[in-house]
Amino acid sequence: MIKGNQIAKKIGGTDKTPKEVLKGQTSKGGMLVWKQEIIELNDEQAVKIFNECPHVEAFKELGATAEELKCLCRDMLCWGDYATFAPFPNVKLEWPTTIADGEGKSCAMTIKKK
Repeated sequence: MIKGNQIAKKIGGTDKTPKEVLKGQTSKGGMLVWKQEIIELNDEQAVKIFNECPHVEAFKELGATAEELKCLCRDMLCWGDYATFAPFPNVKLEWPTTIADGEGKSCAMTIKKK
């Protein structure tokens, strides 16, 4: 939630749209490290694609199985992102796909209007 509060301060409050929240959360560094691209950005929904994940690569190097990768991502890493968006009552974060799911898809950070 600390990160979310920092974003709220940066964008002028917590009563914001998916577009405003995603823009506030996005950084140049994140765009480069995760090879991100924003594919939708409006007041109803904002979607940012993560084409690479250093976390998944590190887990693979440590010998994590496909099932372990999925659990490490969805049951641990994603919860940090849910906490980041918790201060914003008008939006909901979803991860319809992740690299760790093993389906050959990128991570789709999807922020929807509640």
